[in-house]
Amino acid sequence: MEAVVRVKRSQRVRYAIVAGLITAVPYEFFFGGAQADKWHTYVVPGDQLLSRLPLAIIVGACFGLITFKVLLRSKREYWVCTKCEATKYADGVVECSCGGRFENLDEVKFIPENLLTK
Repeated sequence: MEAVVRVKRSQRVRYAIVAGLITAVPYEFFFGGAQADKWHTYVVPGDQLLSRLPLAIIVGACFGLITFKVLLRSKREYWVCTKCEATKYADGVVECSCGGRFENLDEVKFIPENLLTK
């Protein structure tokens, strides 16, 4: 189970890094709105890149952190009935209408049917 948690966490970290880069890189290299009108171009001149870098890093890190936290909260657990195999989102009710019990899908071990018949 710990391996699954580690994999999900590393996936969230990768998404957060990508989201931060998607935010920071355009901020670093392109002007917007009033700045573009002032400079008559959307591309930042080379002599201003270094001065924009600290704020681009801060903006990207903030957006990446927000993405990481949102992905952490949006984790929905799926449950499956061990008797009839019905599925649902976790809602606190563990009894199924068929008389079985719902279990967390990440914790259930599935055995293929061809192994059961032997």
